[in-house]
Amino acid sequence: RLRGTHRFAAAATPLPAPAFAVPLLRCVAAGGPWSFRWARRLVSRGLVQVDGRRADDEQEFITNENRIVIFQRTTGGLVQERALPPRQEWYLKLYKPRGVICTHRKENNSDRPIVSQLYPV
Repeated sequence: RLRGTHRFAAAATPLPAPAFAVPLLRCVAAGGPWSFRWARRLVSRGLVQVDGRRADDEQEFITNENRIVIFQRTTGGLVQERALPPRQEWYLKLYKPRGVICTHRKENNSDRPIVSQLYPV
């Protein structure tokens, strides 16, 4: 028999997100020329659909199986439907030699190489 408060720990922990899922707000912001603030506006105004239904929760987890559609006005005043492409992620395993700086920004007075110079083109 368990003693103490650890027997209640399972009820207090949130459910894990599905594999390779990201919040809707991040998907919308990364899928177009929008900032996070503008993406939040699109979701709150009801201009974002997930699998044919209106998205209400900006923190809803989205996978590549979900279809995201954004409705936006054109310069002529027409409403245009724009489907976001599926996310593509890739990982790069990189051996960083000694002396290489772990940044993507080159400092003005440094002659040392940076990691982004080691990436394949």
